[in-house]
Amino acid sequence: MKAPFFLTAAVAPATIEAGGGAIINLSSWIVRLGVPVGTLYGSTKGAPETLTRAWAAEFGRHGVRVNAISPGVIHEPMPGVTHPARS
Repeated sequence: MKAPFFLTAAVAPATIEAGGGAIINLSSWIVRLGVPVGTLYGSTKGAPETLTRAWAAEFGRHGVRVNAISPGVIHEPMPGVTHPARS
């Protein structure tokens, strides 16, 4: 959680001064679930999402986009099975 906070604090002023740009944070789909024994991971990925929303509101008026990428699970197709979306 410290890395996104301090990195954004370091680059935001120059990004604003340059007239705009983008800041991208990484999160995880897991923050939306209650996973047993997943408290630490979920909270460390949830914090950047909250920071992203706040920074988007704060820096957006200066032309800085702030987004979070929240990848999820990708299921590889099983051999010999056709996925319904590819039929």
